[in-house]
Amino acid sequence: MLPLKWKVFRVLNYLQLIFAIGVIGLIIYSSSITRRGLDDGSAFTYLFIASFILMAASAILNIYITNRNFPDKPLASYTNTLHYFFLLFGIIINISLFILLIIGVRDTYNNEYVPGSVWFVLSIFILIWLINFWVIINQFQVKPFIRKNYQSNFSSLIDSIGKE
Repeated sequence: MLPLKWKVFRVLNYLQLIFAIGVIGLIIYSSSITRRGLDDGSAFTYLFIASFILMAASAILNIYITNRNFPDKPLASYTNTLHYFFLLFGIIINISLFILLIIGVRDTYNNEYVPGSVWFVLSIFILIWLINFWVIINQFQVKPFIRKNYQSNFSSLIDSIGKE
């Protein structure tokens, strides 16, 4: 049976996937209802979409790992490479999102009138950041957890062979 920590990890990855797809959809939808669309979009908009695509892909990989490799099957080499790739980009995205949140909160407090929708969007992005932060911390612990369980099961298998 999977420990509670890893069940929460799986659920948060599903939430991260839903949020990432939702943000991508919102950006594309809001760009399509403006006159310019995405054709005239700034590099920042494309970078923002790409970062949420990477966040969604990372969540998919984490869900794949928890479904296929937990609790004691070692990662395949390609899964291991992708795991480190998404971990690195996840850290970069999380730092960037944190900086954007600080700027957003600062600018929001500096304005006299702020619509409630701005606070709602800011709250959603804070929630996304917190989920991403927790997922990244646990991504560091996935491989050691699987390796420890694999070695423990392998050792118990070797010991059981010697006892018979």
